Amino acid sequence: ASGYFFDETDVDSRRRVAVLGSEVADRLFGFDNPIGAQVEINDQKFRIVAVMESGGTRFLREVDKQIYIPFTTAMTIFAKDHVMALVMKTQLESNDAVANIQQILRDQHNISDPEDDDFRVLTQEDAESVTEEITGVLQIFLVAVAMISLLVGGIGIMNIMYVSVTERTKEIGLRKSIGARTQDILQQFLMEAVFLTFVGGVLGMFIGTLFTWIAIQIILQYQDGWVFELSTYGVLLGIGFSTAIGILFGYAPARKAAKINPIEAMRYE
Repeated sequence: ASGYFFDETDVDSRRRVAVLGSEVADRLFGFDNPIGAQVEINDQKFRIVAVMESGGTRFLREVDKQIYIPFTTAMTIFAKDHVMALVMKTQLESNDAVANIQQILRDQHNISDPEDDDFRVLTQEDAESVTEEITGVLQIFLVAVAMISLLVGGIGIMNIMYVSVTERTKEIGLRKSIGARTQDILQQFLMEAVFLTFVGGVLGMFIGTLFTWIAIQIILQYQDGWVFELSTYGVLLGIGFSTAIGILFGYAPARKAAKINPIEAMRYE
């Protein structure tokens, strides 16, 4: 970071000074040095005293896109008589810092029983835990949707193959009568089922990738920082699952075709 962060004088005097996130500074001033320049917030002019280094996402917020002003100044210009949230940096271990902060707030709020706390203290670990929980639930939901889709698709493939076996009964009988083995018929219909699901998997992967790329381009119009990366592992896994569905749901129709009696098949109308 360049410049200086707020000191006690800035806070006590409710000075109109501001610290810019790195991305805000780049957008407003480009390569020019913004320190000493002015920025307008809520129709009030603030003098820029510092620019933060790039920090990514903290506490579920993109700090590079933030503008910081003294909280006392914010209370004045936004007509607030209380503070909704404080972000603190400490040299202590997380648990020790939380305990100290909780005790200070209880003293300030005249609270003796911890069960009566009218505030919450969250650490970076708490924020990461919440993010992981949300991500975990979302992953479970997506896996469930994918499994249902695979099941429905597999049943569809199985029905198509059963119809194909019925319509090609004479063909199966003819092939068997000229020497085709049961194993040959089984492999033929199994390969057809696998081919259908393989092609479906490739098409689905292509369409899914295309829609994801389009969605990312739309999001980038409103929010930077999203990167489109195609996972080779994910592609191979998707195609592999599609192929496995073909084997699993195509086996029963293929087995039925392989067991057809050639004499009865030749009589089939």
